[in-house]
Parts: sequence; structure tokens; C-alpha cells
Amino acid sequence: VELWIAYLQYVVDGEEHEDDGGSDVQQARTAFEKALVAVGVDVSSGGSIWKLYLAYELAVLDAAHGDEVEAQKEVVAKLYRRAVSVPLLDSSSSSGGGGSGSD
Repeated sequence: VELWIAYLQYVVDGEEHEDDGGSDVQQARTAFEKALVAVGVDVSSGGSIWKLYLAYELAVLDAAHGDEVEAQKEVVAKLYRRAVSVPLLDSSSSSGGGGSGSD
């Protein structure tokens, strides 16, 4: 998991230094999706990947303008729904603190 976190941080940091717009966002999303497939369902540490992915998509939402805002809100909502459907030890914190209260 630590290797995936380092790789994802590299992808996101590299995105900040380039100005390609949407292609960088898609590249980061592809990397996050690969990480989720590899370790996202790991009960003990998969939550770290989910947290990073959610933080990334929220940052994209903060930077969105105009028509992009509503589309990005839907992306974030879908990701939250996916995240809360995965049983993780730290699932209450991966849902942004708004857990279901059934812990």
C-alpha cells in the first residue's frame, strides 16, 4: 500500500507542474483506479487509497468552474458511494467523517 501511495502522490504532484488540463485528471483517475483494484479492498490498509482518491476528487471539485462543477459533484458523490460500500477498518474516516453511525 505504501508503494501505491507514493506512486499516486507522484502522479498528483506531476499533474500540478503540467498544464494539460483534463488529460492529467484522467491520468490520475486511471492511477487511482488501478490502486483500488490492487489494494482498495484490503481491510487493514485499503482505506488510505480511498482517502487519497476522495481528497484528490474534492480538490478537482474546488478547482472546477462553470458547467464542470455539477459534473464533478456527481463524480465525488459516486466515489463516496463506492467507498462506503467497501468494508474497511478505517471506513468511518474514509467517508469524510460522515459515517453511517453503525460502527
